[in-house]
Amino acid sequence: MERERKIRPVAFLWVLVLDFGVELHRHLQELKERYVHRTRRTLSYPGFYLRFTPELSKFLKRCLEHALGELAHEPGRALDPRLAAFEDIVIKDSSVVRLHASLATKWPATRARKVAAGVKVDTMVSVRANGPKSL
Repeated sequence: MERERKIRPVAFLWVLVLDFGVELHRHLQELKERYVHRTRRTLSYPGFYLRFTPELSKFLKRCLEHALGELAHEPGRALDPRLAAFEDIVIKDSSVVRLHASLATKWPATRARKVAAGVKVDTMVSVRANGPKSL
């Protein structure tokens, strides 16, 4: 007898990658609700929550490394003729990631009204190279 898997791995990955960043879900419950909505399958909160393990973290890191490696192998994009005078276009994104309050002495948050901890993460992406640039 084979056990039926409750979590659909591909759908789980897509919810983590696409829904977390795009719609800015900040709670696991919101991600679980998006997973249930997309797969139309019921799932208990512990059944979803217990999937967040060190192994999942390692898997997501490998996925990111693979995706960046694939981008590096693609030929550079040609810019639109109206933008040909530019050598490249660089898009910058900055995000503040909130951390646990116990880390506030080491990493104080910016623009916070209460004692909080946070780190600012900056990313620059080259439109022509289709990938992150080193800073």
